[in-house]
Amino acid sequence: MVKGDGSEIKFCIIKCDNCGQEIIRKPSAIGGQYIHFFCSKKCFYEYRAKHNKGAFLKGEKHLNWRGDNVGYSGVHKWVREHKPKPIFCEECKQAKPYDLANISGNYKRDVNDFRWLCRKCHIDSEGRTPPKTQKGRKCPWVKRDKLGRFMRKLAKTNKGD
Repeated sequence: MVKGDGSEIKFCIIKCDNCGQEIIRKPSAIGGQYIHFFCSKKCFYEYRAKHNKGAFLKGEKHLNWRGDNVGYSGVHKWVREHKPKPIFCEECKQAKPYDLANISGNYKRDVNDFRWLCRKCHIDSEGRTPPKTQKGRKCPWVKRDKLGRFMRKLAKTNKGD
């Protein structure tokens, strides 16, 4: 085949890895990261179904499995996949659960060390206080105009002055 400038384009003829049909590819498409070649998406999916049964590994068989050396979010993700979510909170049995609460404080891969709790029960179990609403609070050191817009910041004064 000839380009518009007169130079010739070389192509390679290779066989589809699934059905064996001859297909044409540029030499640049053959080298590098591509190992298998297919004539269509149908052949690709058929080949993948036949040969890649163990390619989509999960859990301990996966290459990136870190075992117990996993972080906070990794443990929570693992527990979400392995501990079924109940309809109601495990503590109050009334509200819908949103949080996975750790019981022991040690984040390990143990589904019995976690409970599904509603937000209120989760905050209460950890001894935290719910966040107070900021609506309507005014900062004493910020001056506002009649429309409520910030005008300028004033220096904070000590209470003892």
